[in-house]
Formats: sequence, structure tokens, C-alpha cells
Amino acid sequence: MESSSLNAPPSDLIGRPEVYPNRSLKRIGTWFIILLLATIFLGASVPKLGELGLFDSGFTRWGYPTWFAKGIGMIEATAAIFLIIPSTALYSAIVLGVVMIGAIVTHLFFGEAIYALIPFTMLLLLTFVAWVRRPERVHTMIRRRKVGIE
Repeated sequence: MESSSLNAPPSDLIGRPEVYPNRSLKRIGTWFIILLLATIFLGASVPKLGELGLFDSGFTRWGYPTWFAKGIGMIEATAAIFLIIPSTALYSAIVLGVVMIGAIVTHLFFGEAIYALIPFTMLLLLTFVAWVRRPERVHTMIRRRKVGIE
């Protein structure tokens, strides 16, 4: 009689869904990439928004007006904040991806191919975030939480 009670699962585990360890590792990795990107874009926007004009000479050399650096800084800062919110991460990744495509084209056009590697890497990471945070995936995750699957 005692052997059967030792083999039975505890009563608090009955009816509980299976735990998928890969999902939590995937979730941690995804959040790490998202927070890393948000930090990088927020950090890159601060000098563009500051009064020192650290990026003004570069933007002038590339033929852009000086106010353009502040505009890009505002876009980067705003999109970096919205990148953290799962329901807006896709749209934020798209906006930041367009900015990164502009940076890549600018660097390549002016013969600075080595400097295009950084925005290209950011574009790849943003593509990953956009894929993971696409709307149907977000809605599925929300539905699973309400039902109690995850």
C-alpha cells in the first residue's frame, strides 16, 4: 500500500500542465536580446539628443541637416522604450529596422563599409525580435496564460 502512494504524484501537481524548460530558456534569451537592443538604442540616442552635437559633424558630412540627428535620436529613444512592450515590439522593431537600413545605406554610400557592420548586426537582431514578437504569437501567449497552459 505504501509503495503505491510513494509513486503517485503529489496532489498539487495533478492537473498542472507540463513544464517546458526550453521555453523558459528561450524566453530569457529573447528578453536578453530585447533589453540589450533597448539599452543600445537608448544609449545611442542620448548623444544625438544632447546639446553637445556629437553626431552633428557626421550628419553634416553625409549631407543631412543637423536637426536630422535630433530626429533620429527621438525615433531611437521612443522606439527603444516601445521595444520592451510585447504588443508594440513588432512595430518598434520595424521602425528601428528602417533607421538601421538608412544607416547601412549611408555608410556604404560614403565608403564606410566597416561602419555598416554595426547597424547590420542591429538589423539582424531587430528582425529576430520582430519575428518572435509578431502579433499572432503575442496573442497566442496571452491566451495561453489566461487558460493556464503556460
